[in-house]
Amino acid sequence: MKGKRMLPKILRCVIIALVAALAVFYCLSLKYENLRTSDIIDISGSSDYLGDGDEVCQELHIDEGEEKLLGVAILFIEKDINPEGTVKVAVYRDGEKFSEWERKGQFIQTTQCEYFQFDKAESTAGHKYEVRIGFSGFGEWKPFAFHKCESDKHSAAVVNGRALGGPVFYLNIYDEVPVWQQILIPIIVFLAFTAWQGIYFLLIKPKFKLGETGDFAAIYIGLLLLYYIFVPLNTIFDEGNHFMRSYSIAHGKLISDPMPGNSLGGDYLPEGVSEYGRLFDINAYHNGHRQNDEPLKALTADWNEVKETLFPNTAINAPHMYLPQAIGIRSVELFTSKPYYMAYGGRFVNMVITAFLVLLAIYLTPSGKNYLKFAALLPMMMQETVSLAPDGFISALIMVYIALILRSRFKDEGEFRLRSYLLLYLLTIAVVTCKMVYAPICLLLFLIPRSRFGKRSGYYASVALFAVSVITFLLSWLLVLQRYNLRFQYSNNEMQIDYILSHPVNVLSVFGNYILDSGKCLIELMGGNLGHDNIPQPSFTAVLFILIAGVWCYRMIMIPKDKDYGSRFIPAVIAAAVYILIGTAEYVGWTKVGSSVLHGVSGRYLLPVIPLIMFAVSGVKKDDITPAGTREKAGFVTVMLNLFALVSFWIYTVF
Repeated sequence: MKGKRMLPKILRCVIIALVAALAVFYCLSLKYENLRTSDIIDISGSSDYLGDGDEVCQELHIDEGEEKLLGVAILFIEKDINPEGTVKVAVYRDGEKFSEWERKGQFIQTTQCEYFQFDKAESTAGHKYEVRIGFSGFGEWKPFAFHKCESDKHSAAVVNGRALGGPVFYLNIYDEVPVWQQILIPIIVFLAFTAWQGIYFLLIKPKFKLGETGDFAAIYIGLLLLYYIFVPLNTIFDEGNHFMRSYSIAHGKLISDPMPGNSLGGDYLPEGVSEYGRLFDINAYHNGHRQNDEPLKALTADWNEVKETLFPNTAINAPHMYLPQAIGIRSVELFTSKPYYMAYGGRFVNMVITAFLVLLAIYLTPSGKNYLKFAALLPMMMQETVSLAPDGFISALIMVYIALILRSRFKDEGEFRLRSYLLLYLLTIAVVTCKMVYAPICLLLFLIPRSRFGKRSGYYASVALFAVSVITFLLSWLLVLQRYNLRFQYSNNEMQIDYILSHPVNVLSVFGNYILDSGKCLIELMGGNLGHDNIPQPSFTAVLFILIAGVWCYRMIMIPKDKDYGSRFIPAVIAAAVYILIGTAEYVGWTKVGSSVLHGVSGRYLLPVIPLIMFAVSGVKKDDITPAGTREKAGFVTVMLNLFALVSFWIYTVF
């Protein structure tokens, strides 16, 4: 009888999935552009720095079979100054200018391509396209340069009338994804998930008598496996550097060495691993060619041939952030010396451990289960979880920390036992040393009732112990960081600090705009963009996730409870402090000196504080029973949005 009652539910799920797939087909037909080039361009150097009066000309190579061109994307390099001027980009067709753009110098991106898109797709048949880049208003400064590349297919760029020796780094934007991809890919993604849910509801759930937590675990694990399969390597920013840092840790180098001559963080690694990290980044910008992984698969790790390898921006990260990846890499290395398969091994173990921590946190917490589930199912969190980046693991670790503190507040009684006290202490140190910007999260300890620490003297002794330990560990890691050259790209932390001290009013306006602009980061986090070099998501994705968050906050607000302003104040202060610290770190470490705009902040940095933002809205209360209808509707919408994200990933990165 149970099996008969389950069949209508399964059939309903299949019908809903098919209807949703049809909706996705419609959305996909509205606007999808592929960015790709005809080959993987190898960056071999850079042009001279350019300014007023200089001009760069680059003929565009049109791939065979491409009939429409929608625009061009260009990767810039900047000096460590704030370029007050204008960059002019024009595209010529058969020698005549037909499209032109102007961008303010201070708004030019250099960590990803700048996009210049036509009003409509233009025919490529029988036409010659050329992009010309000029500069004005920069005065004596020469703020911009371009990557010089090696390619047999692309014409050399011309800089001020002289051949550069290779093309500059650019991508063509081609219009329209083939119809068969728009139809086949969503069908595969939706049917794969529906099949997994059918197996769970028909076979696994009845046999093991699983409840609500089991239902969530089935959805979560099913989606994670789809992300793991459909999200290819190198769709996370700096995944190559994350791999090399993890590989170094896997071989016992917990603290990276400052390399001779430049003091940048790195290690002496096998040439195959070093080359793998280099090709990893080269492959990053070439959507449409990630399916060609043969150059990566051919590399091997041979410790008889080592070379100096730099990964400066991941060398400064604490080693325990990479333990899951290191375990996976080392395990796979027992069977093969191919870095390509080691990377997938690192991804897999990172996914398994992160998923375990997320499910453990949801099981343990007596408050905010829906908040943790919501954060875990955000597409950006899912993407980070199946990658070599540590952000997913850090977020899961913080979820467990939140769960233990809330359990101590609402469920456990009496004084802490030594084991529980030690666990809380170790987790506190682990969380605050993951990244210094997350150090304020330890203030959650003030949500624990004083009675749990025994007498008043025991409470104050615990506060002192935790405070001294946190400060000591943070200062110790700062001493480690002093060994490295921390100047990344066009930044200069020493000059930036001097600028902050000498221009406090200007800096306050920068941070004022950053705070007012915080909605952008949240929208990006909720589904605005995913992946390296941006994998766009429809705007309604973020809107729906925000609505779901609002539903869960409303449910928590409606739970009756005596007024406790601290339960709102503490999470709010922590979230605000983390946000300010992230901005400060990016302004000092990654933004050009004196910039009026703060660069480098990504939505993924806010993943760990999403539950805290929701607690700040609703207050911290013991969970009430969520109506099954609300839970199912919110869960269904969340699943559909994740499946939509998977479709976008596959179209943008595989085809």
